[in-house]
Amino acid sequence: MPGAQAARGLPVELRGVVTFAYHGPESRNFLLAQGGTGVFINFNALRVRFAGGGKGLPLERWPRIVPGMELVVRGVTAPGQYAPVLSAEEWRLVGMAELPPPRPFVLSEVLTGQMDCQLLELRGVIQGVEMPSQPEGA
Repeated sequence: MPGAQAARGLPVELRGVVTFAYHGPESRNFLLAQGGTGVFINFNALRVRFAGGGKGLPLERWPRIVPGMELVVRGVTAPGQYAPVLSAEEWRLVGMAELPPPRPFVLSEVLTGQMDCQLLELRGVIQGVEMPSQPEGA
């Protein structure tokens, strides 16, 4: 979906499998794989309903969103920073599912942002590792 179309806030319902989840103090953003495509699900926990617990369920009482969960998410489209996102308004746990197979890493596609939110497979040889030094007083 082009960014201009996503910016119109179109209503969407997606069903997919969580491939990554971020657990911040006031949010529970995650990536949802649906139909071979990954979508960034963005929401502020103070305005989103967990369908299994009703309106206003405090964030700390939500089930922890983890990879492998199959969810139904309702919300509206938004342009996002790299690709369109879904600003969630409600989510519901369906069950657990297998993660989709990762897509091969293609550098030219990754550098354009085409692969944003996709589960990728990267193979290579690590040539070296450098640990950053600790700042004084740390």
